[in-house]
Amino acid sequence: MLEHDGYLVAKGCDRSDHPHAPAHPANTVVQSLSPWTWTKSSNSTDVSYHATNAYYSIQDKLRREHPGILLEVCNDGGRMVDFGSAAHADYFSIADAYDPLSNRRAFFDASHVFPPAMLETYVEKWRAPRLENFLYMLRSGMMGWLTVMQDTSAWTPEQHAAAKSEFEFTKGNCVL
Repeated sequence: MLEHDGYLVAKGCDRSDHPHAPAHPANTVVQSLSPWTWTKSSNSTDVSYHATNAYYSIQDKLRREHPGILLEVCNDGGRMVDFGSAAHADYFSIADAYDPLSNRRAFFDASHVFPPAMLETYVEKWRAPRLENFLYMLRSGMMGWLTVMQDTSAWTPEQHAAAKSEFEFTKGNCVL
């Protein structure tokens, strides 16, 4: 049970002598298996609805109190990228797997409805025996909001030069 704004949220409870909102009668199903009886229904204390509104309220308060803050949404490994969260934050972390192929899949899924600048991909250390592998890794993260999550001092001089060239090319061709 949870308490929310003075209401007791008790899933499956249809008793009128408890301090919670009553179950909606149109969609109430009572089931029993002796000696237990339970009610399946929803009511105005729906936990998901209130949790979502509380989450949005926190985001809005943070933005009011810290106008320059950037708010990231990291929902269920990028599987819960939605318009409600987009309205309250600046960008999404779109994947929990940071390899190049996972980044590309997540980006192409989310980029059908959101702009690339809202879609963050982490570039984790990945086996790159040749420069082509390194560029594939880097470009897979550069399709959206790039976060490099590796020790760049471990890159070879050739990789540093290639990364610098890729970043300059991308910056010169970005449309914001």
